Amino acid sequence: MSTAATALPAPDPARVEEFESRWEAAPAVVAVMALQLATALVSRVGHWTLWFVPWWAWLTPLVSEGLLLLPLTIDRWRRRLERLDRKQRTVRLLFTVVSLANLLLLVAVLGSLLSGQEHSGVQLLAKALTVWTANAITFGLWFWSIDRGGPAQRLAEKPPAPDFLFPQLSAPDLAEPRWYPRLFDYLYIAFTNSVAFSPTDTLPHAPGEAADAVRVRGLGGDAPARRGARREHPQLRSASFAVRIIPYICHFAQVFRPNHGARRRGSVSPSVAPMLVLSTP
Repeated sequence: MSTAATALPAPDPARVEEFESRWEAAPAVVAVMALQLATALVSRVGHWTLWFVPWWAWLTPLVSEGLLLLPLTIDRWRRRLERLDRKQRTVRLLFTVVSLANLLLLVAVLGSLLSGQEHSGVQLLAKALTVWTANAITFGLWFWSIDRGGPAQRLAEKPPAPDFLFPQLSAPDLAEPRWYPRLFDYLYIAFTNSVAFSPTDTLPHAPGEAADAVRVRGLGGDAPARRGARREHPQLRSASFAVRIIPYICHFAQVFRPNHGARRRGSVSPSVAPMLVLSTP
């Protein structure tokens, strides 16, 4: 470690976690809620269809997302959960509910596409963008809360081994003094994973995160890594498995569709569906 790094005072883990939770993670959750609320209102006013589910289906994740804001923004709630030793479990449970709700919305968008209800490219792109953005931010928050045990544990005197190998960790002499990853760094990982199908310059360093980053794109991964992921984070198992099989469902639904090859004029091709899924982080 450089002399400049040792001269700086060590940040307080509790205060850093409080700041990141209130002023970084909470605004990210609010942004997802605002996007989903806007999509719901536009769907109601514009009479947008979403398979067989009503327009207010876009509002279903708002309950768990609103509950997630409580431990992120209110100190009393956070400290109470910490005293009961249930903070990490509660936050990850709410993240799981949000991820599953977003997965159901993805299935509804795909069902609407494959059933021939999508006749507007603008509507399809708006719905898919809402699902993709919410999923990217949610997985960024997942990575932020899981990596090395969370924000406070990352700054402990003896932190756990890193789950993500950031360039600043592999080359500390090139990093700022006392550098540590923030929420934006994890959002960057989720974003680059979703658009480049790769972690770009940040390598998943633990088998759980590595396999999950691959599986949620439907690209698979080696068997030992998948088994490690199921052991490390079983709460991501159902969502990751479901997203993996959706491209295959779309493919067979397109092939065996009764009017395959004779699509109605103005409808959106179902071959777009696997691309929408594969672009999900």
